[in-house]
Amino acid sequence: MKFIINNLEWSVSFVISFDDASGTETLGETHYKDLEILILQNLDYQMRRRTVMHEVTHAFLFSYGLDSADYDEEFVCRFMESHAEQIIKTTDAILNSLRG
Repeated sequence: MKFIINNLEWSVSFVISFDDASGTETLGETHYKDLEILILQNLDYQMRRRTVMHEVTHAFLFSYGLDSADYDEEFVCRFMESHAEQIIKTTDAILNSLRG
């Protein structure tokens, strides 16, 4: 599925596994260079929703030119008041695309 954030076209795909040599469990990845989100496909619905929302939030931050050095508690609150509805709508659209 493809979607637009701040005039950037992103894609999301569901994958069987991640190659993670560190031994940590990866549920999703956001690849900024490729404007791509990858989500582990065998997650239950609640964990899939949380993971999609998490990765979409990374995509929103990147699409608005924000770097992790920019974040403090007040910034996060302001960012969410501005973008939370669209992050949730995007998450729901991605999950709904899996149904049919």
